[in-house]
Amino acid sequence: MDHSRLLVSLFAALTAVAASAALAADWPEFAGHDDRNMVSPETGLPDTVNPGKKGAALHLKWTVKLSTKAYGTPVVANGRIFVGTNNNNPRLPQYTGDRGVLLCLDEKDGHLLWEFSTPRNGALKNFDHLGLGLCSSPYVDGDRLYLMTTRCELVCLTTAGLGGGNIGPFKDEAKYYSGADFAKGGGKTFELTKTDADIVWLYDLVKELKVSPHDSTDCSPLVHGDIVFTSSNNGVNQGHKVSDAPDAPTLCAFNKNTGALVATDDCHMSRKVFHGHWSNPTLARINGKDAVLYGSGEGILYAFDAEPVASAEPGKAGLLQKLWSSDANPPEHRAKDYHNREGPSDVIGTPAIFKDRIYLTVGQDPNHGDGIGNLSCFDLNTGKVLWHDPTIHRSLCTCSIAEIGGQTLLFVGDFGGYVYCYDAITGKQYWVHNTESAIWGSTLVADGKVYVGNTRGELLVFAASKDKKILSTNAFGSPIQNSPVAANGVLYVMTHTDLFAFTNQ
Repeated sequence: MDHSRLLVSLFAALTAVAASAALAADWPEFAGHDDRNMVSPETGLPDTVNPGKKGAALHLKWTVKLSTKAYGTPVVANGRIFVGTNNNNPRLPQYTGDRGVLLCLDEKDGHLLWEFSTPRNGALKNFDHLGLGLCSSPYVDGDRLYLMTTRCELVCLTTAGLGGGNIGPFKDEAKYYSGADFAKGGGKTFELTKTDADIVWLYDLVKELKVSPHDSTDCSPLVHGDIVFTSSNNGVNQGHKVSDAPDAPTLCAFNKNTGALVATDDCHMSRKVFHGHWSNPTLARINGKDAVLYGSGEGILYAFDAEPVASAEPGKAGLLQKLWSSDANPPEHRAKDYHNREGPSDVIGTPAIFKDRIYLTVGQDPNHGDGIGNLSCFDLNTGKVLWHDPTIHRSLCTCSIAEIGGQTLLFVGDFGGYVYCYDAITGKQYWVHNTESAIWGSTLVADGKVYVGNTRGELLVFAASKDKKILSTNAFGSPIQNSPVAANGVLYVMTHTDLFAFTNQ
């Protein structure tokens, strides 16, 4: 026997296993990382899938029935998957009626571990719409999870659920889940079980900060150190022209352990808000300082120092100090009315960072229809616009930026249903593809591929290349209005009705 050849083969096999294990990783927040760049290190992912709706399933590991709406992006951490939906398909008998629901599923087979069920807030007429369900993607930090509820509350949950004990100062889970008027302390309570979520603390932004959210609260929080950052989701009133809370804060910072308000911005973003503040905060490093980026509902990109300035007044929240701001809309769009097809737009996508640059789209409420948008590349340290493309359609999407074949490529979708590939350094457009159906979720770059879903219920897979190559178009039979994710060797695709897990293994 050639022992040297055997040893070489064994070493090569072990190296391949180690490399595969090193690349396998969780996806613990929206976009997977604090830079919010929709790129995954996963390898070995399928380029063609079949959920089994028509024909035989292909590469399907498991599937879980959700409900009738699912807009948030799945999060995978510590052997668990967290997904938001509505309550039109009740899983627990005590939770009936219209609710926002977060499901905690076992990563191995998708079975339900526990459920967080938020009663609907019917007091605000332009908010928490019927059947919309939970739109926020949570942030998992160790054994804690941070989430914006459908009621505009920032909540901290344990990832173990009540099966791991009732931890923290919040002990009113039964009353909260009952659907009673929790603020007034009325109504019945439920008998809690291990399939219920454990609330550590809860902060009501409407009650405490007097914000007036519009349509939905869909911000995905950001955790940095001992601080959790979130948007207040403040917006216009029922007249759709001005905010009822023009001076309420937009970006807020809380102590992640206690839920105490630490600081807010004082930029008065809602004085000029077009519709709503729906973007997510991003962590950056600016001129040697940790910073938080936020795209506002007035179409401006802001950079704030991540270290709040403490208030000199005892008991009062501090200040998030602005480092710079930059317009995400070009001047020619600003010259027109907001409701004009070629007018300016809100920021709905999330700032994505690659090295010393920020990439960001602008868009509007999907109810406004299609129109002209803008894709911008900003200098990270100064906020200066380095290049922009004002011909892209309105977009709800976050960009994916990756070094591929010696070039830095950017992939993004828009509400018109188009997928684009750019040179991320120069802004040169390499290709565009019309999927013929609106795109709400973001592109995911993983394993040399670009994954993106559309409202027709198709998952399109492209080669991650400057040359357009469609690898497959996969029919799911239900709209895909969130982003596919990859974690620990598995590709997750979520439609309004189901969550699918695919693997080549």
